[in-house]
Amino acid sequence: MRRAAVLLGAAAVLLGAGILILASGNALRWQAEMAARTTARPGPDEAATGEIAPRTPITTERPAFKSGGERQSASRAIEAEEGAEATPDAEGLERIEPRAALSEIGQALPPKPKMPDEWKGTRLFQPVATAAGLLEAKGYKIAVAGVEPVMPDETCVSSGRAWPCGARARAAFRAWLRGRSVTCTVPPEADRETIVAACLVGKEDAAAWLVENGWARAAPAGDYAALGEVAAQARKGIFGPPPSTSAPAASVAGSDLPAPAESGTAILAAPLADPAEAAAPDLPAPPPVPDGPLGAFPTPPAPPPAPAE
Repeated sequence: MRRAAVLLGAAAVLLGAGILILASGNALRWQAEMAARTTARPGPDEAATGEIAPRTPITTERPAFKSGGERQSASRAIEAEEGAEATPDAEGLERIEPRAALSEIGQALPPKPKMPDEWKGTRLFQPVATAAGLLEAKGYKIAVAGVEPVMPDETCVSSGRAWPCGARARAAFRAWLRGRSVTCTVPPEADRETIVAACLVGKEDAAAWLVENGWARAAPAGDYAALGEVAAQARKGIFGPPPSTSAPAASVAGSDLPAPAESGTAILAAPLADPAEAAAPDLPAPPPVPDGPLGAFPTPPAPPPAPAE
């Protein structure tokens, strides 16, 4: 019984090996047939004539190395051929404008400019007053808002006498600024044109100072019209007389300051006739001049005697 079982197992092993050999042979035969059909597939002309032209044999050799210039020229030639094939016939074509974007999301839009109401005060250093109410600083030309500037060449008449009030008003405006920085509501970027803007020096309004002191006229129906009327009635600045250039007034009674010299009197006293009168009488007489040449040294004392040995 044991021998019969061994024989049956060996027979089963041999049968399985035979089945595997047959299956692998069929697979190899199928692959060969498919390769033959692929390499010997007839073209359109060959299908009509029934003849199969010889195919180019497959080679495993690597192509020759090409330099960078050769590769670029080859790629340009291929692109030119593809472009020539893809170029359509230009006849009958019409260029149209591109359509508008479906949405503004994701597009690079220019920044939205700020309106004058959104401008904040910009500090301008070292301003230069070109007129009473006009100044330049940091590339800006600014006219103080709320006033009418007084130009330097303007003249005013007071009691029939003309005087250069424009130059005097500019000098007063410069003295008030004293090179201090001003804060004006100007646009973010400097403009070549003159900009009308409100300006502050510290916490003091420049327009209010000009109108209150009479160095500029208030704009009609403006915020400083009342101050302008008060300055005109008080005859301040350009509304008043020219600045005085005469001698100072006499001292007030009871003051310790001396009174100024009267007109026509000499400020310095006349020189004395005799120079000897200028010396004070109570001064002592000068010492007598010693005999001998001036500047001679006195005779030195005799040396002491030598000690006895």
